[in-house]
Amino acid sequence: MKKTVVILMVFSLAIIVSLINLNTPVWAQKSTKSIVEKKSSKKTVPAKKLFLPDLIVSNIVLIKDCKIKVTIKNISRAGVPDIGYHMTKGTAVQMYKNNVPWGGIRLGAIDPAEKLKTPGASVSHIWFPGAANLNLGPGTHSVKVEVDGNNAVKESNENNNKKTVRLGCKDIVNRGDLSVEIKHCPGSIAAGQNLGSGFQVLAKSTFANAINDVAVDIILTSNPTYPMPAPYAIYSPNYSNNVLLKGGREFISFTGPGVVNVKLNGNNQIPVDTPPGVYYLAAVVDAGNKVTEINEQNNVAFCRIKVGQATQSLPDLVVTGFAYSGAAPGQPLVPKLLVTINNLGPSAIPLGTNAKLKVYVNGSLVATVDLDDSSVEQTAFHDVHNAYDPVNPGKSRSMVGTSYIFPSGGRYACRAVIDSTNTIAESNEGNNTFTRVEVIPDY
Repeated sequence: MKKTVVILMVFSLAIIVSLINLNTPVWAQKSTKSIVEKKSSKKTVPAKKLFLPDLIVSNIVLIKDCKIKVTIKNISRAGVPDIGYHMTKGTAVQMYKNNVPWGGIRLGAIDPAEKLKTPGASVSHIWFPGAANLNLGPGTHSVKVEVDGNNAVKESNENNNKKTVRLGCKDIVNRGDLSVEIKHCPGSIAAGQNLGSGFQVLAKSTFANAINDVAVDIILTSNPTYPMPAPYAIYSPNYSNNVLLKGGREFISFTGPGVVNVKLNGNNQIPVDTPPGVYYLAAVVDAGNKVTEINEQNNVAFCRIKVGQATQSLPDLVVTGFAYSGAAPGQPLVPKLLVTINNLGPSAIPLGTNAKLKVYVNGSLVATVDLDDSSVEQTAFHDVHNAYDPVNPGKSRSMVGTSYIFPSGGRYACRAVIDSTNTIAESNEGNNTFTRVEVIPDY
């Protein structure tokens, strides 16, 4: 009987174990071994390093008008987070002059483009450019700038947020301003035409002291705008926006405060290829920004003009060759340099233009000849002053005799420039130079 009971108990226990296994999924039954095996074989992986931004004040410099420019840089491998740009709770930038707080601003105002979100980036800011009371005064001062002194951003290094320099600004005794005005602006003009003697430019100075060699540029532009402080305009015989007119730069001087009527010595010609339309003449004083002024924004004046189609044909001066004088019968050779010049344009050149021909040999200027000089051929058959005639092209050609004598036989690099100062308005200003090597025989 006891044996039968034991057998029944063993059998019942086996059934219970089987039932338990039936209620357990297959993947779970195998998981114990799998997990144990994975635990025993798994290697320890170090935690990923977290990078933080690191803001420093990389530079503090004094610029024009005793203003201060501050440069802030993020020298870390992580960008500045959004909280750094919060307009009330973001990173603060504080300046101190002689250890006294001297203006503060949020990073979002200094870096509105959020450049410092890029690791390694930097941003520069002129310290309150519109606040005259924050310009550095006379003498030498200790200037300190601290970035993120309020710890708005967690950084990899919290001990490098300050920079101190000593800056000195000289007291500007002679402060003043330059301005300009246009008088008698032509309402309309043809392309290729000169502005004429009626066009006037008045420049004004409020400086108590004398100012010398101030550049005044006359330009043609499609819009009444020009960058300030004003750069030098660039001359071209062809139209482009803000082009300097031919002969359109003068230099003036002031003995003190007052107005100067700018003497326009050039012809101030509208480029021949200017398309018809509405344009603006501009007079720019202190082109090149030589003079430090209290106001750099009033150095230009504009007047509206309408440019029409070119109504007049123009001359076109060119140099076409070199030669040397031969020897008279029975006489030794005296090789004087000769130059051939032509007018290829359909308009004649009047006398009294003061235009010059300049001649160079081996890089040295050897002759300067006025086109009206007797050394320029002017006969019924050949005269550069004549308009070009395709039936008789030699009619507008002249030979020019110079006083230069080639010192010996050999090769000489000769170059000639006609109307080098652009005195005469031409249809093509880019063909006034001619260069050629001349071979002179031994003599």
